[in-house]
Amino acid sequence: MMVHNFAKPNKLSIFFIVGTIILLAGCSKTPTMEVPILEPQKPLSNTLEIRAGPMINYYNSSANPLVLSIYQLSSSADFVTSGFWQLLESDQSAPVAVSILQRYRLDAVYPNEVRQVSIDLLPQTRYLGIFGEFNDPQLPRFSAIIAIDKQVLDAGLLVTIDQFGVAVSAIVERSVIGESQ
Repeated sequence: MMVHNFAKPNKLSIFFIVGTIILLAGCSKTPTMEVPILEPQKPLSNTLEIRAGPMINYYNSSANPLVLSIYQLSSSADFVTSGFWQLLESDQSAPVAVSILQRYRLDAVYPNEVRQVSIDLLPQTRYLGIFGEFNDPQLPRFSAIIAIDKQVLDAGLLVTIDQFGVAVSAIVERSVIGESQ
């Protein structure tokens, strides 16, 4: 008859018991799901071209420099319906204030000047509004607006200033007849 001696475990059985405990402890860990940390969307850098005509801001028989403000907007309705003085004063109580995401005030644009302006468009920008601080507030085109989308951004943005006011559009390249594409 064989008698087992359980009082004195050998090194192999101790190693086996410790290994089993470690293995079971590792398997009993609750799996965790990693949630990716979302970084805030970065502004999209874009270039705006400004072209001023020879007769901009015509007042007292001469052309004059013009200060422009560029508005990043979440909606267009309030900007379109705002009057000259509401945009000039940028009153926080004006209806347009709720849709303004950001406003840039540029240095004066001179007659016949062409200027490139780099702007960082916020991800929530849906419209770009342009406002000219004309000497004559009765000018019908003191402001202009354009919807921002990928196609417009890819084409580039152009602000034109003439004796009638401001306009903003996507840059349209003219092709020469017979030019292969």
